[in-house]
Amino acid sequence: MLKFQKAVTRLLNCTYINRIKNDGQNWDEDYLFIEEKFELFEEYFKFGGYEVLINRDISVISIQSQFSSARKKLDKETTLYILVLRLFFDEKIKEFNGSSTIVVRVAEFIDKLLEYGVKDKKPNLQTLSRCLRYLSTVGILGKKSGKWEDTDTLFIIYPSIKLLLPNERLDEKLKLIEGGQ
Repeated sequence: MLKFQKAVTRLLNCTYINRIKNDGQNWDEDYLFIEEKFELFEEYFKFGGYEVLINRDISVISIQSQFSSARKKLDKETTLYILVLRLFFDEKIKEFNGSSTIVVRVAEFIDKLLEYGVKDKKPNLQTLSRCLRYLSTVGILGKKSGKWEDTDTLFIIYPSIKLLLPNERLDEKLKLIEGGQ
């Protein structure tokens, strides 16, 4: 019972649970438990107006409310950071054929922000760290070592980024980089 309650609470708090933990090697116990008891979780959340989804291709369990008022609205800067993370993820996936979790340094991410023209100078590290920290709480990123404010900090971009920003919405979001609406 306690394991179920813990997994429910985590899913509501995170939105995305990845099978791989922050260490990049071990499997997440909540993921395995939800996967094993998936029908129970589906029924439980359905009663509350939520849909639990499992994407076995990328090993991510997610939850989505049927009510748009329950969905978090992101500011433009966070949206742009997510877009760059998604593009960076796609780039690295091709480079590391077969790997599903991508490990990068904060400094590499900053370079990508500059390369894609999202920022014209180095971003404020406090603002950047706040965004990265938020994305780690919802299951998009996982910190391997260090502080979010340090440029040498290693973090994982999880495959859940593909659910947050699916291929169908990439073109729409790329217009933000180009300055369009």
